[in-house]
Amino acid sequence: MDPSLRNVLVLSFGFLLLFTAYGALQNLQVSPPAWNGRPEPGVTPRARAWGDPAGPFLG
Repeated sequence: MDPSLRNVLVLSFGFLLLFTAYGALQNLQVSPPAWNGRPEPGVTPRARAWGDPAGPFLG
């Protein structure tokens, strides 16, 4: 197998696993408790779950 093709396949599989894991973790994260004391799913945890791994590539 050509080394460059192997590298592309390994990177593709790695990204697949990475984003599958972050997608699963989105269901577990909740924001701080709301005014009624119950934790509610929020936008901030989801944004951090997707934004943290992309941070090094943005600047």
